[in-house]
Amino acid sequence: MADSVTEEKKPEENPYEISKNFKFEKTDDSEKGEDFLKDDGLKGFAKIMAMFKETPDHTLDYEKEDAAANKVTSIIALFGITFWVPFVFSSNSRYSRFYANQGLLMLIAYIPFSLLYLMFSGMVGIACTTAPTLGSTETSLSVIGIIMDIFFFAVCYAIPIFILYNCIRNILAGKAKEIPFIGFFRLVN
Repeated sequence: MADSVTEEKKPEENPYEISKNFKFEKTDDSEKGEDFLKDDGLKGFAKIMAMFKETPDHTLDYEKEDAAANKVTSIIALFGITFWVPFVFSSNSRYSRFYANQGLLMLIAYIPFSLLYLMFSGMVGIACTTAPTLGSTETSLSVIGIIMDIFFFAVCYAIPIFILYNCIRNILAGKAKEIPFIGFFRLVN
């Protein structure tokens, strides 16, 4: 004789009842790869600096010998308009092509900063040359204009210069790190 096991029939669960009783559970964000949501204790300026310095690192994708042999062409490629140099002088180097792509992205990023600087500089130039002149105030207006022009230059180009400085440091260390915010685009292979 075969014993038959009877199963108790569970009443169907109402999905709306389940959602009413739903509770959020705390999970470890680093397991999910959501490091950007994690509160790392940084505040204010330090958090902004971390966004610029902690970019994806692709160093393990490239050979150390390739990085060491092509540091100069990689550095030259970062200056925007010279992004083509690695294609001419070290065309077989994957490392220098990576930085050629980053240089092209830097060139594209320089355009809005340059337009912003030209706009501010033009406004200061117009304001200082069309102001009514009363004797010696002409020289004081030109000095103020020069000071404001230098200030606008520093403000508009501080971010690109800081990014360029960090990229050069990474190249000298043999690392292949993306530039912040736009470095993940691949325009050149």
